[in-house]
Amino acid sequence: MFKRWLLALVARVGLIVLGLCCCLFLFYLLACKPASHSSQQSLSWSAGATSKEGYMALLQEREESHRHYMNSLSKQIAQLKEALQERTQQLQETLEKAKTRGILPQGLESLHKTPTQTDMKEFLRSQLSQAEVNSGVKLPSEYAVIPFDTFTLRRVYQLRRG
Repeated sequence: MFKRWLLALVARVGLIVLGLCCCLFLFYLLACKPASHSSQQSLSWSAGATSKEGYMALLQEREESHRHYMNSLSKQIAQLKEALQERTQQLQETLEKAKTRGILPQGLESLHKTPTQTDMKEFLRSQLSQAEVNSGVKLPSEYAVIPFDTFTLRRVYQLRRG
């Protein structure tokens, strides 16, 4: 008798909990329903998404929006190029004025000379000297260095810069 009563109680509680979960789920769906962007778009999708004309219309709309976006980006690029050209012209004018007055800051003299082959070689040598590890045990090749295998308290082998 007690088992029947307990079984009936568990079944009733289970049905009530299931009903509450279903109600909560329906309320959630109604509350969080995404708003459509436009009724025309939803009509085009529902009415003719499977037909060739509907697909072509959607494709043409998408193409027009991409074309509009490309035009706006090209306008922005043109404006940025103009601004860059104006700024470089202003910078050159101020550098020329400073050069004529003789108050050119140190380090800016290299702006007026063209880069040569020796400058590039000097830069590469400095980068190479920074990258090389000059202390420690000589290894036969770079393949002898295994990460975390040759790590000691005295030396760390640098595998990559940066």
